[in-house]
Amino acid sequence: MKQILLLEDDENLNRGISLKLSREGYRVFSALTLTEARALFDKENIDLVICDITLPDGNGLDFGKAVREKSNSVLIYLTAMDQEIDIVNGYDTGADDYITKSFSVNILTSKVNAFMRRLSNKEEGIYTSGDIEVSVNEMQVKKAGAVISLSKTELQLEGLFYTAGTLLVAVGGGSAAGYPVFLWAKSHGVFSIRNYHYPLAATVVMILMLVLVQVIMVVLIEKSVRKDSLIDRIRFEN
Repeated sequence: MKQILLLEDDENLNRGISLKLSREGYRVFSALTLTEARALFDKENIDLVICDITLPDGNGLDFGKAVREKSNSVLIYLTAMDQEIDIVNGYDTGADDYITKSFSVNILTSKVNAFMRRLSNKEEGIYTSGDIEVSVNEMQVKKAGAVISLSKTELQLEGLFYTAGTLLVAVGGGSAAGYPVFLWAKSHGVFSIRNYHYPLAATVVMILMLVLVQVIMVVLIEKSVRKDSLIDRIRFEN
């Protein structure tokens, strides 16, 4: 069950939001003060934080900044501070969204659901870019929701791994074969830039490898889409 930390000093509003999100299937930890919120965040495994800014014992922006420094939890500010500078300051602390009062609880809930779906997709090995969706576990690629027919070689380009900021491109090995190589490379410090005599050069090489594979993957996907479109057009003409 996904867990939410709600920091809101208005008890009635806090209770109402907590009840709504609980009915959506989330476990909600409620806090009225920064002190309570800090204790809950340090104790529990929080997936998403909803945070007021004006609080009785401090500034919610400071808490939001601490959340971003400690974790990748989704951070949403919910506040009456609606000036442009306030919104900019909120996003500058690493916020994923900034909602001003008064607001719709239903819209807030919809935004929470959307963020939670993204978290679930990442856990399931699903990565999206625009209308392209790649499922590493299922070895499947979709464009605008439609499954794209790829050859075995093209599917092998799914051997792209992101784990704690590390990267491995398993060309020709595929996802299944590439993972053991990834583990070996990680255990031998291949991804540790500090191990290289020329760390800047090593960083540049890794970035270029990533860009190259992404370009190749996009080209192959677009080629496959054009091929499928041509086949459909021929069928239609016949």
